[in-house]
Amino acid sequence: MKKLSTLAFFWATTVCITVLTSCAGRNKPEQTSDTAENQHILTSSYEFLKDITESVPPILIDTSFDNFTDSDYLSSAQIELLNLRVLDEGPGTRFSVGGKINLSDTFQTYIINFLPNEHELFTALVNYDPDFLMIDFQIVAYDDIAEGFSRVYSNINPSIIEVTEVSFVHEESETILREVTVNAVGRFILK
Repeated sequence: MKKLSTLAFFWATTVCITVLTSCAGRNKPEQTSDTAENQHILTSSYEFLKDITESVPPILIDTSFDNFTDSDYLSSAQIELLNLRVLDEGPGTRFSVGGKINLSDTFQTYIINFLPNEHELFTALVNYDPDFLMIDFQIVAYDDIAEGFSRVYSNINPSIIEVTEVSFVHEESETILREVTVNAVGRFILK
């Protein structure tokens, strides 16, 4: 039995070390000798975001099928570049950039709309560091036209995000209010 415990400890330690070393440099760009050339490539890769309208809080994000316009959807390459598959990995999910919000000088926040199917529409705030590595995301709006049982909308303020979830059950509505803050590094924190 002691041999099994030692073996289990060895494998657990190996897995932990592997995870820690593989994640240690995840949020750091690779260092190369031609930094200016790499910065130019990085900048030109994100050229499609340069004309995105930026808003300053307070704003209401109330995305629904009633007020959503089919905008230019992102290409597969743009979706991968922005790492948006973490929001929804469905094969037919369509993504679009709905805007940019100024929440900080140390990270960038984009409004991302995505439709995993023809009946659901989600809106998320997605925070990126200056090198466009995703820091975190928060769903701030949702609409469902198939069943119409739930809806989410949010008031975005400089210091707090008020997420309101409304559920309709048996012709009555139930409302849940959640408060979310954004810390200095761009992580969303449920209060």
